[in-house]
Amino acid sequence: MAGVRASDAKYKQIALGMYAKIIDVKPEDSFRFDCLRCGTCCSRTPGVNPKEASRIAKYLGISKLDFFSSYVTLMVDPFYGRKAKLDMRGDYCVFWEKEKGKASCKIHEVNPRQCRARPVAGLSRDPSKSGLEAINLGIQPCRGFGRGQEYTVKEWIEMNGLDRAWQEESEYLDKIKSMRLTTPSNQLKAKIIDMFVLES
Repeated sequence: MAGVRASDAKYKQIALGMYAKIIDVKPEDSFRFDCLRCGTCCSRTPGVNPKEASRIAKYLGISKLDFFSSYVTLMVDPFYGRKAKLDMRGDYCVFWEKEKGKASCKIHEVNPRQCRARPVAGLSRDPSKSGLEAINLGIQPCRGFGRGQEYTVKEWIEMNGLDRAWQEESEYLDKIKSMRLTTPSNQLKAKIIDMFVLES
């Protein structure tokens, strides 16, 4: 794949309503992307792990407990048991705001990996792929995809610190899986909360 353009048939298909299509890519593949700050991706709040939560709390100048109790919801996840997500305010992430016709993120400098990664994601729909083979472009209805500067997938990963971010997320999810095996279900929620407010 020499590059993914807005004119690609797959992109047109998605633009016509196929919401969650992805294109699996290799590190050397290229794409064009320019965030138009439209807020589309902010209408689905990202997951957050304890290390990300700790960085955001510090950035906001509040305790980890205050951050967790004010901005995070533990969601039931069929695979991991519970997963933490940033809260919504209306139809958008609690940190999304629109001023003078432009959208912005109050925590952009320390936002979670899911936000920094877009439109690159670290999982493939093909279960036989892993590691760098599993990288994909999640080109949900994003008007910024196919515009602006060209990047290779590798450049995007390095520029946004995604190797480290994905490693942190993997470690967090591994801890949750382990806790599910050793912790009674009625104590799991409290243990996960402890990870957010006591650790990292």
